Amino acid sequence: MKSSSGRWQAFAALIVVLHSAACQGPSCPSWTQDFETNLGIFSQSSADDFNWIRDNRGTPSFNTGPTNDYDPGTNAGYYVFIETSFPRAQGDKARIDSREFGALAAGKTCMITFGRHMFGVTTGTLNVSVTDKSSNKEYVLFSLSGDQGNQWSCSKISFDNSKVSGNWTLSFTGVRGSSFTGDIAVDGIKFSPGCGCSPASSSYPCLDSKANFDSGWGVFNNNNTGNNRFDWSLRRGGTPSFSTGPTRDHTTGNGQYAYIETSFPRANGDEAHLFSKWIQGSGNQCGCTLTFWYHMYGATTGTLRVDVDEQGKNRAKAWEMSGNQGNRSEER
Repeated sequence: MKSSSGRWQAFAALIVVLHSAACQGPSCPSWTQDFETNLGIFSQSSADDFNWIRDNRGTPSFNTGPTNDYDPGTNAGYYVFIETSFPRAQGDKARIDSREFGALAAGKTCMITFGRHMFGVTTGTLNVSVTDKSSNKEYVLFSLSGDQGNQWSCSKISFDNSKVSGNWTLSFTGVRGSSFTGDIAVDGIKFSPGCGCSPASSSYPCLDSKANFDSGWGVFNNNNTGNNRFDWSLRRGGTPSFSTGPTRDHTTGNGQYAYIETSFPRANGDEAHLFSKWIQGSGNQCGCTLTFWYHMYGATTGTLRVDVDEQGKNRAKAWEMSGNQGNRSEER
């Protein structure tokens, strides 16, 4: 099974082996930093006067700042903004810097789009820059000043390796105007495939791993949301019940596997959910692939389903199998 682009997670009734192909450089997909959880790949700069603030439901000052976020566009969604009230003074700067990206591949263009909100009669300036780490030279690729109205607008920058030849970082700098009615907000920062994968230290990097459960759950965990009624268990050797389940794991023959125990008090239709961590997808060029071994043996065997949950979209069924498949492991 190959993922689409974006952040995704596997949801399953049984996964014994997980493998997803690594995403490399320019083969990776577009992806978005939306601030819904934290600052993500960004951090506060120490070379400024004050900090950006992660916020939702409107900024504190009157007649300035957004009331909703840009992505997904609700008052519950988060953005980052600069608060320009006292003790801020005209010309004060707040800056956030991204983690370091690898050098762009030859012939590839990195395009970055972002939502900006600049509302207030004393709005200052928003600068967006890229720093070439090989030369430590900073390029300001976007600059806008003044009141742009009480709405979110989309802007973009682009560059290639003829301009930025080394590893690079992205920065957003908000400059305070003449008074407090100058809050500036940013959200929904989207990186095109040419920018490469998200930095390796990101909270949802490309993943290339095998979860065989010998050392625990790995990238998986039991999830008690929705229709979940009981948990998956880890086991070595055979399962407790007669005429059902494997007698050993598939990987080594003496390791652990994950299984569901269907004896009392379980009832017909009870579900057990196992979720992976978020994984950065790879788009159509390199393809993140999920493979696994399953064992479904017993006269009253139910259903094993694998879903892919792509962020911002509905969960989609990727594979399903029902009924007794015999006393053997099969690869999917």
